[in-house]
Amino acid sequence: MKPALISAVKNLHLAHDPGRVAFRRAARAAIVIPLALSVAMRVVGNVQFTTFVVFGCFSLLVLADFGGPRRQRALAYLTTVLFGAILVTIGTLASTNPRIGAVAMLIVAFCVQFSGIFGSYISTARPALLLSFVLSVATPATAAAIGPRVSGWLAAGAVATLAGTLLWPHVGRQRLLDKAAAACRAIATLIEATREETGRDIAKLRQIAADSVAVVRKEYAGTPNRPEGTARRGRAFVELMTQQNRLVALSSRQSQVTLPAEHACHVAGDTLALAVVRTLESSAEVLKGGTPPDLKGLERARLGHWGALDIWATDAMRAGVPAEKVIDNLTVDSDLRATSYVTFALGTNAILAAGKPLDASIHAPTGTPRQTRLTGFVTQIARRIRTHLDPASSVLHSSIRIAFGLALAVLVAGLLGVSHGFWVVLGALSVLRSNALATGRTSIQAIAGTVLGFIVAALFVLTIGSSTVVLWIALPVLVFTASYAASAAGFLAGQVAFTVLVIVLFNLIAPSGWQVGLVRVEDVALGVGISVVTGLLLWPRGAGVEFRQSLGGCYEAVSEFVRCSLKRVLEGSAADGVGHVRDLAENAQNRTDDAFEQYMRERAANALDPQTGAFLIASGTHAMLVGDVVNDLADTESLAYGCGNGTITLDAQMRVMIAGYQRLADELSKGTSDEPPANAVREDTLHEAALVCLRSWNEDHSEGHAAVAVIWIGEWIRQLSTLSADLEEPVAAAVKATASAWWH
Repeated sequence: MKPALISAVKNLHLAHDPGRVAFRRAARAAIVIPLALSVAMRVVGNVQFTTFVVFGCFSLLVLADFGGPRRQRALAYLTTVLFGAILVTIGTLASTNPRIGAVAMLIVAFCVQFSGIFGSYISTARPALLLSFVLSVATPATAAAIGPRVSGWLAAGAVATLAGTLLWPHVGRQRLLDKAAAACRAIATLIEATREETGRDIAKLRQIAADSVAVVRKEYAGTPNRPEGTARRGRAFVELMTQQNRLVALSSRQSQVTLPAEHACHVAGDTLALAVVRTLESSAEVLKGGTPPDLKGLERARLGHWGALDIWATDAMRAGVPAEKVIDNLTVDSDLRATSYVTFALGTNAILAAGKPLDASIHAPTGTPRQTRLTGFVTQIARRIRTHLDPASSVLHSSIRIAFGLALAVLVAGLLGVSHGFWVVLGALSVLRSNALATGRTSIQAIAGTVLGFIVAALFVLTIGSSTVVLWIALPVLVFTASYAASAAGFLAGQVAFTVLVIVLFNLIAPSGWQVGLVRVEDVALGVGISVVTGLLLWPRGAGVEFRQSLGGCYEAVSEFVRCSLKRVLEGSAADGVGHVRDLAENAQNRTDDAFEQYMRERAANALDPQTGAFLIASGTHAMLVGDVVNDLADTESLAYGCGNGTITLDAQMRVMIAGYQRLADELSKGTSDEPPANAVREDTLHEAALVCLRSWNEDHSEGHAAVAVIWIGEWIRQLSTLSADLEEPVAAAVKATASAWWH
């Protein structure tokens, strides 16, 4: 019985703390914070200095536990400390006037919260930066207090930087990269075995590849403070995971046509497949710190495959080969062509996710994040800001909600003359969520946790009397518990542990007995009340509805980009307007990504399954990838509009496919479906369009290009139509999960 109990506890621990990240973080804080407090009290002896040392260490080591390589982690700590010192100065200057303090809180909270759009380390630093300003602005003091406060914050920063980089550092990113590298190798093995047809157990290899990709997503989902590194690296890794999923799906389909080993189409396909396998293997190497993949070699193989099939088709038609057979030969490697492009995109993202520069001469897929010079960097920042200043952006809503709630807390605490205004603002910050119901639930937990913590701490203080020795002995245990409880046992347990810790800390810094706990209960109750009011006034529906609506806008924008891209090939339209349409689609997709992150943090009772949500987002990414491929086709001047009737037929089927995506977009935007399912694209019609073009092919090589282009475009229309059908059930699930009113 005893071993079974130990095993159960161990499994529970691992389930809540993958990689023991929270455990190591709590242990580090339990060692560092008591030592920092002891030195501050005995060497300096200033209450302001000591307070900022303690809470500075807690915010930097617990709330902003940076990961990644040691150098980048140290730089992140130092940068956060620098900006925190500036905020401490501003907060102290504004603390004497409640109205000025509220305005300052409004501006600072909005800017800090909104800065999360730049991702990674900036997002991780936000809680520490907000806490530094809240502690300063909500605790009135004259300008003379700036010196001790800033000194205390800087001392905490120095201690936290050393501890965070040297004492059990979090290396979750490298573990993620290692898992992603293993998945790349498994996919490469699958593609190689499928192409060789040597009797290997393809089903087993396919399962191994699928399981490897699932492990990457599970590891990513369980990694705290993700993504680490620069926003560019984080975005590249997310794209890489999506591309791995797509490669497994493409490798799972088998062609119905078998070509002789010496056939030109087979030989060209083998060459391209070999380049794909090598790129995947090299992508695995670069993720583990090795040499980047030869993307130029893959691009040459892809273009060579295209050219070889074009030449073969020309010769075959001139030799009188039946059009039906030509089509069968040309389409046998349709999934391989898609695989090669997805692999090229994966290779670029593997290089970027590993933190290495992308060769400027490489023609990366449209929208791939890459390093640029200062001008390009500033342009990207400006574009990112414009994207999320949109009235539909969930990031904008969250930033305004938190800024308004904290500003109101500062104002109310100041006007009422609350002696511990910091706890009022901190109480509001602790429970603000993305909808009124979630805020209300968290408010109840916050008050209940604070009351329970007060009772425990009061009994403890009354029991030990005036013995500070016992308080010092208990402090490391309490720091560990307060740091670890929220991650391992939930918000309520974390609130209880933090309340006990605060009472013990204040009885060490400025002894006041159990009464300080009673003050904390009153202040937290006031703060959570302000949070509930804020949640009711500002976007009470929550992130669920915003995610659904932003996803609908994303599908609408992406389908328009695909339509414009296809028009380039079908009608010879100019490329000028396509770039702008793609920018709009990319902006919509960025807003959807952020809305989904907000929704997952909301933890609603009827929340959409994370895997379903990820599939919905990845499907938009795949459709954009198709648009990029089509634009590449148009750039080679392989246009289909010279094919006459075949092009007209293809255009009609394209409209059917686009209508399917627009129907899904409307269903998501409105939260209901008033229209029956869209008509499906007819594969026999696409096939007939290709036959029409091939049968009218003469010795004019331009018409040959048009016929081949019709076959290629037909493949992409078929793939997108299949994807649209696969989205029907997930879209319905998303609508159902977000259809209830926020108070239900």
